Amino acid sequence: MLLPEENDLLCGVEKDAPMARLMPQHWVPVCLVEEGAEPDGTPVLVEAIGRRYVAIRNSAGELGLLDELCPHRRASLIFGRNEENGPRCLYHGWKFDVKGNCIGIKGTPHQEIVMCVSMGAITVRTTDILGASDLAIVEFRSLMVDAARTVAEGGPAIGTVEPRAPHRLTRRRLSKRGGLADVGQRNDGGRGRRIKVPLARKDREQGHGKGFRKRSGNGKITGMTTTQQIGALGVTALIDSKLTFDAGIITNCDAGRVAELLQAAGKSEVQTHCNSYLIRSSDALVLVDAGTRGLFGPTSGMLPEALAEAGVKPSDVTHLFMTHLHPDHVAGAITPDGAAVFPNAELLMTAPERDFWASDANFAGANDMVKGWQALATGTLSAYRDRLRLVADGDSVISGVTVLSLPGHTPGHAGLRIEDGGQTLIHMADVVHVQDVQLADPSLGVVFDVDGGQAQRTRARALDMLATDAVMVTGAHLTAPKFGKIERAGKGYRFTAR
Repeated sequence: MLLPEENDLLCGVEKDAPMARLMPQHWVPVCLVEEGAEPDGTPVLVEAIGRRYVAIRNSAGELGLLDELCPHRRASLIFGRNEENGPRCLYHGWKFDVKGNCIGIKGTPHQEIVMCVSMGAITVRTTDILGASDLAIVEFRSLMVDAARTVAEGGPAIGTVEPRAPHRLTRRRLSKRGGLADVGQRNDGGRGRRIKVPLARKDREQGHGKGFRKRSGNGKITGMTTTQQIGALGVTALIDSKLTFDAGIITNCDAGRVAELLQAAGKSEVQTHCNSYLIRSSDALVLVDAGTRGLFGPTSGMLPEALAEAGVKPSDVTHLFMTHLHPDHVAGAITPDGAAVFPNAELLMTAPERDFWASDANFAGANDMVKGWQALATGTLSAYRDRLRLVADGDSVISGVTVLSLPGHTPGHAGLRIEDGGQTLIHMADVVHVQDVQLADPSLGVVFDVDGGQAQRTRARALDMLATDAVMVTGAHLTAPKFGKIERAGKGYRFTAR
């Protein structure tokens, strides 16, 4: 029997772990060939050695395995369009070939601007193993940037190792999603001891940045939740994502103005969080928004861990309230296959929000990225169609929790008023996306606003009300603190701890 430290040594594949340096030197099975994409077909997500990739076939049928995240904005290529010899990212249109070279970005509808940029790609070949089925296997070698850095620090010269045949597996189970979900056991060099070889570890701690996912002494993820009591109602903020954006997402100003506001706040980057919330009563458990499902890169999609930290299983949720149906709020409500993640939850949203996303006419001239957003929204509506409840301003979600209409960011954008025992908390949803910038200057919007003018008016009205009433506040994109008060500061506002 292995000691815990021996198991960690043999199974850990994150960052600079010994196995993370050893395994890239071998050909590694990742998926069944028949699970791979057809020529110009939908990209397939695969996992190997703690990393996530998309498998694609170009128009000529050549197989490629690329880093899941586009190097531009770290958006997932799993939602990209695979056409004309390679995938195109939905976010800003960067296009890649099967070798990971960026071969163009969309400028105007009739213009391709060729970029001298490349992303992580992996050599791929196929083989027959155990006479059972062809497998797509990959040679990681020196194209893995972080592994190359390890080599530079004195590790083995990965690029000089000849590819080897895969180990003969005594048991295998391949994920239907295209990743090698588990490699059971193999013989340890004929010495009689059998060891586990998990080549497709699901832990995505790699790349989340210092302090993003803290582990307690027992190895559990911690530090993802903050709870505030409002009378008998417990409200818990759940961190799903920590994101950094380009200053260009801020509208109604230039980059110089953004830099000035960031400097005043002691920051150098546009930073935001994606927060979901739990509201607990004696007979109900409300989840407010469902997070990103990891679609916004390696520092997103942590809602499942946050729920686990709060002691909640998806089946425990009785109500799922959507402030609106943008992907950072709705993606986590459904699986990649379109199934409901919360099997017992009633879905609540406003009628204008449902109607906006359900209308194809609203997206007739939209780009591929925005059409992908609509697909997530309509997929959620479909998954919960038998338990959808439409609500309006002032309607009750559960006792003590009522809807607060905040239109502009989207047509049916809404927050919540939470009241009990003489205490009040306002969840202002996406009224503020970047607190370091938009509180100091509420006239500034974001590119995600559907109606920028109405969003600005709603923000001005809401912040004035919150500062005047001095009530406790939280929001979907506040970084720290999670609960506090809005105070007037010069021509703008600031957010202070409760």
